[in-house]
Amino acid sequence: MDALRRVVPPHLHDDLGIDDWAWVETLFQGDEAYLAKAAEEVLGDLTQLEELRHQYFEQRKNLDHLNRLINTIENKNLIGYLASRSVLPKYGFPVDVVELQLPHHGEEARRLQLERDLRIAISEYAPGGQVVAGGKVWTSRYIKRRPNKAWDRYKYAICPNCSNFVAQRVEVEGDFVICSVCQSNFGWGKGTFVVPSFGFIADNRPPGNPGENRPDRTFSTRVFFSGEVRKEEVPTVLD
Repeated sequence: MDALRRVVPPHLHDDLGIDDWAWVETLFQGDEAYLAKAAEEVLGDLTQLEELRHQYFEQRKNLDHLNRLINTIENKNLIGYLASRSVLPKYGFPVDVVELQLPHHGEEARRLQLERDLRIAISEYAPGGQVVAGGKVWTSRYIKRRPNKAWDRYKYAICPNCSNFVAQRVEVEGDFVICSVCQSNFGWGKGTFVVPSFGFIADNRPPGNPGENRPDRTFSTRVFFSGEVRKEEVPTVLD
């Protein structure tokens, strides 16, 4: 309480409910309810995957990938997860940081530690991408994997009616999706992606020397709307 009173400007104490701890209730109730939504998301994923694991077991299918994926979700860094879901201020914690691992054993590799925010790393460290560090050009070659863990994999689609972005875990069955914005019904198509949250690995060959031109970079993202829409904000869709 004392810390919050020092940090939050006095004229906001009543609005945010500092003195009576009302701000805690907003984490669980109301339209925002960031903490409740964060819990619902991860528990929903685990419930679906556990059901799939049970089905696979009865059908005598291989369970290795599902076991690794469940282990990955259950062992996510808590602070990082809460920051990525707006429960904690993301700017206050080093979250979503991944490394370009340098397998080369030269002196240049030993004195470098190439880390980036994941969004930037996707652009700079994507396989085939190059980055200049320590006077050398390093080429990324692989997406890193970890024992007993699996990448988060998603199928995605763009609503043909309103361009809303929708995604769902690859493991969850279903050929069609209903848009949360305009209620259109359409197929998933073949679009899939992974989240390279374990980082990247550079080529194990000796690095090259930089030339006169900067290495080419890919665009890390294309922007689409993805999220909930309050009922009063749902647009009218004309036939």
